Parts: sequence; C-alpha cells; structure tokens
Amino acid sequence: MGTARSEKVAGGRFVTFKRRLVPEDQAENDGVEWTLWLEEHEMPVPIAAFRQPVTPMREEIAVTLSFLQGWLLEGWTPDEAKAKVDQHPRCATT
Repeated sequence: MGTARSEKVAGGRFVTFKRRLVPEDQAENDGVEWTLWLEEHEMPVPIAAFRQPVTPMREEIAVTLSFLQGWLLEGWTPDEAKAKVDQHPRCATT
C-alpha cells in the first residue's frame, strides 16, 4: 500500500498512482488511483484522476497508457487531459 510518482517531464508534468485503502471487493473494481499533475510555481496541482481495478483487463491498461502518453509525451493541455479523463467510467474528481 503506497504511492509511486513518475519523474517530471517537460513543463513540470508528472503522474502518481496509489493503492486505495478500500475493502477488497471495492479494490477489485477501483483499487488503484492514477492522477495527472502539473507543477506550477514549485507546487503540484492535480489536473485529473481516474481509478482502475487492482488487476486491470487489457482494455483498461490500454486506456491508462493512452492517458499517460497524452499527458507526459504528447503534451496535452490541462483542459484536454481533464476532458479525456472525464470520459473515463471511473473518473475521480480532483
């Protein structure tokens, strides 16, 4: 039970994921939370968050990778990232 954080990339972007402290049956559905962050004035600002099962299916992994690629590599704007993540069925309000 912990948190992992990516290294910052261009523009102060990074990603975290953490194992949520929820009952086992809930963790099967949304036990890991991913958050897209932007560092502004040396302070981390959460942009968007979504949850995945502890053991995700292939399709869920593909969605996660597309979000990470868009945020970290393609340089989505915060509004673009929020709009994409808002469409996720387990979007978590930041």
